[in-house]
Amino acid sequence: MKKGIFISVALATILVLLSSPVMARGGKIRMGNLKIVPSLGLEAIADDNIFLGNGSNTTDELKESDSIAHVKPGLSFDYTMEERGTVSLGYEGDFAYYNKNDKNDWKSHKGLFKLDYEAPGGLIAKIDNTYTETQDPFGGYAEYNLGKKTERWSDDLKNEFGYKLGSRFKAFLYYNYYKQDYKADADFAQDFYSHEAGTGVEMQFLPKTWGFVRYYYGLQDYDSSGAIGGQTTDESNDSDFTWHKIDAGLTWDTGTKISGELNFGYQDKKYDNDFNYKGDKYNDNNTWVAATSIFYDVATAEDGTMITQLGLTIDRSQNQTSSNTTSYYEDTGAGISFKQKLLTKITLEGSFSYNFHDYFETDRLPMRQDDNYEAGLSVDYQARDWLSAGAGYTYKEKHSNYDANNFEDNKFNFKITAEY
Repeated sequence: MKKGIFISVALATILVLLSSPVMARGGKIRMGNLKIVPSLGLEAIADDNIFLGNGSNTTDELKESDSIAHVKPGLSFDYTMEERGTVSLGYEGDFAYYNKNDKNDWKSHKGLFKLDYEAPGGLIAKIDNTYTETQDPFGGYAEYNLGKKTERWSDDLKNEFGYKLGSRFKAFLYYNYYKQDYKADADFAQDFYSHEAGTGVEMQFLPKTWGFVRYYYGLQDYDSSGAIGGQTTDESNDSDFTWHKIDAGLTWDTGTKISGELNFGYQDKKYDNDFNYKGDKYNDNNTWVAATSIFYDVATAEDGTMITQLGLTIDRSQNQTSSNTTSYYEDTGAGISFKQKLLTKITLEGSFSYNFHDYFETDRLPMRQDDNYEAGLSVDYQARDWLSAGAGYTYKEKHSNYDANNFEDNKFNFKITAEY
């Protein structure tokens, strides 16, 4: 009953927005350099495998289809500093309601802060912080509880401070922080925080193209203790670790046909302890890493807006599975995407990605290996400058040498979003 009332109110709100005189003018709420943007989105999803099970049983591998209604309110405050940058503060909500499996209903709240500042005198400051409280089933760090509703919160903070030296050089200091905390005591092995500090330089060697080198030192500390089978995991045997990392690559000025970063590097990881609670040995390791994401505007309109865009991602990272095991995996992946404007108001998007998860474990053989595939296609219609509607399809598959981890998932969605 409450679900129906909530969705009815949301639909009524959309109708009010559609008939609003302010909305009909397509304007946004402004007070000087401050822009206030409220929004409301509705999305309907048909999902043939909501728990991401392989169908081998009706408990932990149940394959169940359902339809899901999402209500997504939002509010942002965006302030423009003339010739210097922007600062924004926002909220994003997501309330999910299942048709048959209403015990799986969940909600998510995000608070966002972003500063992008570059003074004419050379000072550069960028801050990006996202705080999340959620119950979603999309899996936490290292895909923990993927497909299961799990209550947790996280804080992701990225800082970049620099100075432009002349017209061709920039020097930077970096600091990144991440923390996640799960509500249930049984999930203690996923509670951790990480700090990462670094420095770097950039040099312009082509018009609007910069090369960079960056060095980071970081640590990940699991901050909860717990017992499994009568044996305790604590600071004397958990999987805390530190790392050194060097990245190098290319980046581009804002407004060019190419955006994003070409980023490859090398990381050396060392554990604080020698053994876990079972006596399994932690093995220090090193590997190449990548965080490449590049978008190229193949065709643009006279005003500079995108008509055709191609995208490429290449990523590689290490992920510790929990505080009480020596297990970690290397995640190596690549993806391609495209966007195409059709008739000025229609945008067609498509993507495909593949990720290989290669596990390193001391307590079982053969070691686990997962092939992960994801493909999507969507179309969006911008009916007004404040109103859009869209539909899409997403396919996901995990194929593992351990059958319990296999799944296939098909999703169809329809959405409508209003903002002003």
